[in-house]
Amino acid sequence: MGRPLLILVSCLLAPPLAGQSGARTVADGPGGAVELGTLRARAQAGDAAAQFELGDRCHFGRGVPRDPAESARWYRMAAEQGHAGAQVNLGNAYFRGEGLARNVAEGYVWFALAAVNGQPGAATNRDLAAKKLSVPALRGAQDRVRDLQRIIPARKGGS
Repeated sequence: MGRPLLILVSCLLAPPLAGQSGARTVADGPGGAVELGTLRARAQAGDAAAQFELGDRCHFGRGVPRDPAESARWYRMAAEQGHAGAQVNLGNAYFRGEGLARNVAEGYVWFALAAVNGQPGAATNRDLAAKKLSVPALRGAQDRVRDLQRIIPARKGGS
């Protein structure tokens, strides 16, 4: 490949500038971008997908400072609305003690809810957490799952 062609291909593959205002943007689906303030506004208005996205951004430090506690807060908001991806991520936060006090039983609860909602890998995580719990703690966690299933809507696949 000649040098001019290589330069042209490199330029075409480079990501476009996110506008001239200097606004921080985050991905909003394939090929789209949303200004961070807009994403926050959507999340604060109760949009579970936006809450999940902010949780991910805070967890990985993409576009915002890495903040496990803030990540868990956004994941919880989405998880309580039935977002299966947020449920498994909240379970991970509890199971690992990332941004929250470590609580394997609470991790089990959120993994179980995510598994019911069809989130890939959630059943495996639930079963691993169950092995770490005493019989009474597991029964208590299972009771909590049943209670939450009555009040949290199911959104299969994390949507």
